[in-house]
Amino acid sequence: MGERPRRWTADDLWELPGREKEEMIDGCPLGPKAKERRLGFFRRSMVEFRLVQRFGTEPAAGLGLFGPGFGFVAPSGRGLHPPDLAFLRYRRLPGEAAWDGLSSVAPDLAIEVLGLVDEPERVAKEVADYLEGGVALLWVVDPVERSVAVHAPGQSVRVLGIGDELDGGDVLPGFRVAVAELFR
Repeated sequence: MGERPRRWTADDLWELPGREKEEMIDGCPLGPKAKERRLGFFRRSMVEFRLVQRFGTEPAAGLGLFGPGFGFVAPSGRGLHPPDLAFLRYRRLPGEAAWDGLSSVAPDLAIEVLGLVDEPERVAKEVADYLEGGVALLWVVDPVERSVAVHAPGQSVRVLGIGDELDGGDVLPGFRVAVAELFR
């Protein structure tokens, strides 16, 4: 029998040099593979840019921090996924002493914008990890299909298309954007 692969902890991952510490799934750092998988394409980048613009002008701007995803550790230890974009309410921010390293506080909203090489099985696993890890609202944005899958713990997934409106639910009351606006 072969040797069992090492299971890394979040603390182990944080000690890795450079950008290799960006993502870990099931105790295995993805390192350069994560970079290859996450390489954006222009359409994906434009959707992310539009979301960032929208958050800066909507009621969400006064409620918390929004921007590139930050690394957090799911309580189950199953995974560590920095989402593409994340929102965290001010009242849930950890103290400044905990700002370096990986957060034990999950974002209130995580947003994944799919790329051309995202496999459905991996995306489904990430969705499960986000929800188990305490994310209250998750948007999986598909620039090719021009849709947004809205996930929340204990609720059925809602898939919104071009004619629909995306809202922030209980996490971001008052936030609304036409799905078509994300893909124009």
